[in-house]
Amino acid sequence: MGEIIRMDNQTAGYSSYAEFKESVDREVERIEEGFVRLGYLLKIAKDTDILKESGYKNINEFAQAEYGLDSSAVSRFININDRFAENGYSPRLQEQYRGYGRAKLAIMLKFPEILNEELTKEYSKAEIKEIGDEINEEKQISDLEILMEGKNEIQEQLENNLQRSLHQLGKNMPLLYKKLWNAYINTDSEIACARATMDAVAPAGSGMCTVRLQGIGNIIISFKGADQDITLINVRADEKEIYTWEDILDAYSHLMTGDTPEEGWEHVYREAFPENEEIAPVQSKKKPGRVLKAEPKKNTETGKKKKAGEPEAEEKSKEAAGVPEEIGPERLPKGKGKGDGISWKEPEEKEYKSIELPPEDAEYTLPMGKTMLKDIKAGQRYLILRMHDPYRIGNMLHLREQNNGEETGAGMDILITHMTDDHGGIAEGYCVIQFDIMPHQEEQLPGQMKIEDLEGEQDEESREEKPDGEADGIYCKSQESDT
Repeated sequence: MGEIIRMDNQTAGYSSYAEFKESVDREVERIEEGFVRLGYLLKIAKDTDILKESGYKNINEFAQAEYGLDSSAVSRFININDRFAENGYSPRLQEQYRGYGRAKLAIMLKFPEILNEELTKEYSKAEIKEIGDEINEEKQISDLEILMEGKNEIQEQLENNLQRSLHQLGKNMPLLYKKLWNAYINTDSEIACARATMDAVAPAGSGMCTVRLQGIGNIIISFKGADQDITLINVRADEKEIYTWEDILDAYSHLMTGDTPEEGWEHVYREAFPENEEIAPVQSKKKPGRVLKAEPKKNTETGKKKKAGEPEAEEKSKEAAGVPEEIGPERLPKGKGKGDGISWKEPEEKEYKSIELPPEDAEYTLPMGKTMLKDIKAGQRYLILRMHDPYRIGNMLHLREQNNGEETGAGMDILITHMTDDHGGIAEGYCVIQFDIMPHQEEQLPGQMKIEDLEGEQDEESREEKPDGEADGIYCKSQESDT
């Protein structure tokens, strides 16, 4: 009969669970970041004469003979330490890069620092590689080709690159436009709109949208939460811009129109909303746009969507083929979604027809989102960019607030005082409207008499009381002559 050996905390060398857990954490960190220490040791071998008595000519000969590491692997370990270790020369990673793993950091070596700052360890290896592929494709396009592309005339009239990027993203991905339309129209505050937008583009907590702007190049929009600013990265120029959620709402005010998202899409892009809403957009060499981390993957065992941070079964990624495996375990990918795009063909260019102008006293009723209407009332907005419906100077626009596709009863009237062009707008199909806010007209209650009606009755009574023969105007009565 075998002997049962019992071991208490003292004989095991640990006085408490906390001490034991701390020891396990240290070992896991050692395994996960062993490649950093290896890079550090290889740098020492390269930078000092420690190999002098070994008989090896250099670091590459030593690594190949002793450990089977070729020169490319040696270079990769050293470069990772240079770029991501503390002070660029340490056996420890910088805090913000811990938990990524060697394969991810090897891909990120080629990224600009401004992009690495936006990534988090929740991005999978395949997703980071996908971003890298887009950057490499952009680098293949010469500056001359960019210059020859010219600029998109409509987008050039928008205020900033955020508005241009969202305009292009909505055009490329109609179903995403639909979600963002609902995020803007069906919310009544900035924070609510921010949360709804995050649900659309990054439900796992962080995500990136990529889009290519004509004459500018690849743009990456980084979302990191409803309480965090939005970062726009110009891959070609290696520049970034920071925008607030207020800037997002301002961009939405230009793009989200109409009573329904389909109507808004058709109004902004002058095209019929695609019927097929199931297929991701066809990706050409110059990718029109995509969303990374838009939807968490489903748990293969339960079929339910995984929560942020929930591990998944180990799987090999074909997209990450050729990327070296990790030394030791790596945090598994959290999942990815390719976005909400629609497969559709580029429409044929249509000849622009001049707009027949309406009478100067024409009046129109326009649906308007809460935020934009509030800005107009507060005097914070004095221009409106719109698709050129048949407007002209002197027309009255009745703005009616909408929520969930229905009028709330609130609204205001404005009078068009200036337009950029009464014959087509600043670009084909667009116009900028300057306006005056009209005084609020009090509605007459049923049965209530107007002031002018009361004055009319008083005049009638005065005429009835005048003497016979009295004429309107100066009273002049003839008198008998003395002669």
